[in-house]
Amino acid sequence: MKAKSVLSADAPRALERALDDIDNELMDEVLVRHLKVNSGTFEWGDRFVQTCDFSRRPERVAPEVHICIATLTMVSGPTGNRDRAYNDFTRARDAMVELWTRKLQQFVPRGYRTRLSVIIALDELQQHDG
Repeated sequence: MKAKSVLSADAPRALERALDDIDNELMDEVLVRHLKVNSGTFEWGDRFVQTCDFSRRPERVAPEVHICIATLTMVSGPTGNRDRAYNDFTRARDAMVELWTRKLQQFVPRGYRTRLSVIIALDELQQHDG
């Protein structure tokens, strides 16, 4: 399992540092609580922060808008880990949104906005009829 935060290059450095130090909260609030990961099994190399791949801000994105993408990849789904149900992923995503939103509200200056995307990618193909 890997967790990554991608920020626009002009995002506040305090936000970058906060997301770089999110391990314990991510473990407690998302991985252990909702995805039934054993506490302490998430290694430092499994989580990182990077700036966006685009070299300049697209003109359609206003300068006061920061971009933040939070991803959790290589997650075993319900067939790979029978302790996980479909609703566990919905709750994990909601917890990630809450955690990252809390960090954004704390470290992005007033008057600025942030576009947040949260993605959980399974390591298996799922077909869900619901």
